[in-house]
Amino acid sequence: MSPTECGGCGGRLDDIEGTVAAQVQMFDTPPVKLQVIEYRMVKVACPGSRRTTRAATPASLAGSCCYGPNVRAATALLACNGHMHHPRR
Repeated sequence: MSPTECGGCGGRLDDIEGTVAAQVQMFDTPPVKLQVIEYRMVKVACPGSRRTTRAATPASLAGSCCYGPNVRAATALLACNGHMHHPRR
């Protein structure tokens, strides 16, 4: 990126070659699309005993709303507040 005008006098700098004075890198991820998977536990009435039995909820699903491994990983990453192991410039 090059300046287009002088910060002092306002003169045009379009055709003047400069040297790199600073550099900045931006890290980003692709947009995230949330995927929702709904599990339905069916209940069935037994014609013999007339008792109703419901399918068991998978052990990995606790409560009415759960978060998958990718959401948990993203949460852990965001919880680190961007701290990196190597020094930043």
